[in-house]
Amino acid sequence: MENKRVDVSISIIRLISLILIISCHILQGLKLEAAYWVNIGVQMFFFLSGFLYGLKDISDVREFYKKRLKRIMIPYLIIFLIMLFLEYKLKSKKYDINIILANLVGLQSFFGRIKTLTHTWFISYILICYAITPLLQKIEFKNITNFQFIKKMFLVCLFISILSYFKVTYIIAPWICNYIIGYFYSRYYKKYEKKDIKFSVIFLTFTIVFLVFRVGVQYKLFNINWPKAIIKNTTLIKQWSHVLLGCSICIWLYKALSKIKIKYNFIIRFFDKISFHVYLVHQIFILNYFSLLELSKNLVLNIVIIFIASIISGVSLYFMQKLVDKLLEIIKLRRRKCVI
Repeated sequence: MENKRVDVSISIIRLISLILIISCHILQGLKLEAAYWVNIGVQMFFFLSGFLYGLKDISDVREFYKKRLKRIMIPYLIIFLIMLFLEYKLKSKKYDINIILANLVGLQSFFGRIKTLTHTWFISYILICYAITPLLQKIEFKNITNFQFIKKMFLVCLFISILSYFKVTYIIAPWICNYIIGYFYSRYYKKYEKKDIKFSVIFLTFTIVFLVFRVGVQYKLFNINWPKAIIKNTTLIKQWSHVLLGCSICIWLYKALSKIKIKYNFIIRFFDKISFHVYLVHQIFILNYFSLLELSKNLVLNIVIIFIASIISGVSLYFMQKLVDKLLEIIKLRRRKCVI
C-alpha cells in the first residue's frame, strides 16, 4: 500500500474524529443525551495515535520521548497559560498551586484541570501512551496466527486493566488499552495485510455484541435483573464500549478509504497540521465562561461561529508553537557555541 494513500486515509479519519469531538461538546453544552454517544472522537484519536506509532520503529528512545513531549506540551502549555491568565483577569478565578503545577507537567487528568480546559485530560493519557510505546515495540509479531495476535493484545490489555481495577495505578485502563489496540493492529496489519480481515470481522462482531450489552445495562432493557457487579461497573462498561466502537470505526473507515484514490490536497494537509491545536482550543468557545453557544438567538449561526473561532484560534496556536520552536532552536544553537 502506498504511503500517500495511508496518510490520506488517516488524515480523513483524524478530521472526522475532530468534528465528532467538537459536535460532542456542542451537544453537551445544549444538554443533550446524544453528546455521550457522539463522544467517541477521542477514542478514535487514541486508536490513530497507536496505529501511527505501530507503523514506525523507534531506534532512539530518548529522541522519541523528546519529540513527543515537544509536540504535545508546547502548544498545550501556550494555551494553558493564556487561559489561566484570562480566567484570573476576566473571571477572578484562582487555582490551587498543586493544580497549576500538575497542569504544567501534564498530570492534569489526576490532579484537576482549569475550568476552560477540562477536555485536556487527554494530554496526561497520551503522554502515558507514548511512554509505554518503546516497551510495546519489544513484543514480537513474526509468524503469528490471528489467535496468537488476539491473545497477545488481550493479555497486555488485561494486565493494564487489572492494575487499574485494583488501584495499583490510578489510570483509566480503557484509554490506555485504546492506544494499545491501535498499536497492535497496525503492527499486525503491516505484516499481514491480507489476513487482518478475519480479525477486523471478529473485532466488529464483538463490538456490536458489547454495545448491545452496554445499552441493555445502561437503559435497563430486556427485563433482565443484572448482577450488582455489573451495575456497579456501568461506567467501566461505557468506557470499554466507547473504546471498541471508536476502534471499529477507525478500522473499517481505514479499509474503505484506503481503497479510494483521494489526493492529499490543501484542505486535508491544512487540517493535518492544525487538528491537535483546534482540539486544544475548541472547548473554550463551547462550554463554561467564554461559550458562544448563546451568542445570538440563531443556534446554527452560533455553531458556525464556534467552528470558525476554533479554526482561527487553532491556526494562531499553531504559529505560536512554531515561534516557540524557533526560539528554542536559537537558544540551543547559542548554548552549543558557548560550549565550543
